[in-house]
Amino acid sequence: MHDRNRRTQALKLGTLGALIAALLVPTAPAVAAPGDRYASPAGSGTACTAAEPCAVPTAVSGASAGGSVLLVSGSYPDLVVAGGGGTAAQPLTVQAAPGADVTLTRVRTTAPHVVWSGLRVVTTFYLNPGSTGSRLTGMHFDGGGLFLRAAQITVADSLFEGGHSIDGIQVGNASDVLIEGNEVHDYDQSSDNGYHADCLQIFDSARVTVRGNRLGNCYNAGIILSPGGGAGMTDIVIESNFIQGCVVRSALCGGGSAVDLRPPKISGLVLRSNTILDGSTRLIASPGLVADRNIVGYLSDCAAPLGNSVILGWNPTGCAQPASLGVNGTRYGAVDFRDRAGGDLHLVTPTQARIEASGSVATAVLDIDDQGLDPRLAGADSVPGATLGAVPAPTPPAAGGGSSSSGATLILPAEAGASSDIPGIDAYFASKGIAAASFTVPIAARTVVRGTRASGRWMVSWDLTGVPSGSYATSAQVVTTNGGVATIPLVIRVVAASATARTVALR
Repeated sequence: MHDRNRRTQALKLGTLGALIAALLVPTAPAVAAPGDRYASPAGSGTACTAAEPCAVPTAVSGASAGGSVLLVSGSYPDLVVAGGGGTAAQPLTVQAAPGADVTLTRVRTTAPHVVWSGLRVVTTFYLNPGSTGSRLTGMHFDGGGLFLRAAQITVADSLFEGGHSIDGIQVGNASDVLIEGNEVHDYDQSSDNGYHADCLQIFDSARVTVRGNRLGNCYNAGIILSPGGGAGMTDIVIESNFIQGCVVRSALCGGGSAVDLRPPKISGLVLRSNTILDGSTRLIASPGLVADRNIVGYLSDCAAPLGNSVILGWNPTGCAQPASLGVNGTRYGAVDFRDRAGGDLHLVTPTQARIEASGSVATAVLDIDDQGLDPRLAGADSVPGATLGAVPAPTPPAAGGGSSSSGATLILPAEAGASSDIPGIDAYFASKGIAAASFTVPIAARTVVRGTRASGRWMVSWDLTGVPSGSYATSAQVVTTNGGVATIPLVIRVVAASATARTVALR
């Protein structure tokens, strides 16, 4: 339903909304062919025609390899699909009938080699053992979650959003899985059901590739490799993704990890050419580990063995500096992104992600836009044709100076106001090597904070009327005292208008 060319075009537009729109714009409707079988929510019998549709399990079990099952409009009850299917050479396709509006509630399937295409799911979808060789493409998980328990599964070009106390995608006891070109966002923890909401969780699986996805604002983690039942994992490849933790921190998204890659038993983990922000990167050494050409916003584990990467900040209570800084091409840096709060982590200034490549580790082939990867850059975004300057060499902060991936936090009430008594502004700019004359701060493309320095003091004004409480990772656009322009990370924490705490502090 939605091919990777469409996803690429949407990503090049540079906005989260463009991607979502591209995923949801209908393609040409399915055209019924002789032999297609029809199903409906209340279908019965075995005719499975447009005039007499049958139930979905009946339609699938009786379909020919290479055929289609067309779903008529309606909300389908819980489905258990246990027979039929296609072959590797001739998969069976399940999709909406021409012009139909279809919603699936719960699906459990063991049918092999089935392509589920262009359908809306509102609760859960299980690909259980037996559903070998199946594929989900152009799906919309609207509050629902996908659970993979089979082999040779592909999940591509689909949208997962708005789930509550459920994972967006969970891969367990699976093998030979490809998760590519998907958007997974806003899975919160709104109930205490004993589970934690992740964008993507993997456990007890082998040969799983996670490529070219955008994941963010999920309660516990963007990607987590969990212990599961203790079987362990082998050959997990995570490459060319935009990964964020809780972009807006609130009770529903508490700010866990961007990535947590510390299962007790794993070999052959590859983490390369990812942009990882707005939450901790938790990574430890493991057999066969390759961690190369990543942009890491906040490194939690100081001993994490990163190569050819750019580290923006780290845990200052754990170490003065991460062990990988200055080793194997890894350096400290500051990187600006097109719309961090909106999930668009394309580079503003490609040179900021440039590395002095070291070693001969195999790189990813494509970036997040399906463009050839530039091995001179860290992160998921390559910029074809860009003229790169020299590798930046900023001085890393002194011991205790490493800040979180999002920089300092400015706490302000959800109203319009102004203050000339906010301490710490000059100190924060100085920690970034900047002598500032003024600054502005946007949230969702609207300037909400302005600061001007005069007579030795900062006057800061803001208008956060109507902005929901929470923490917003953004950037301050700074005009320096010599007329230059700089961009540095900043978090705006919006509190209830009755609150009076207004301060700037390094997190």
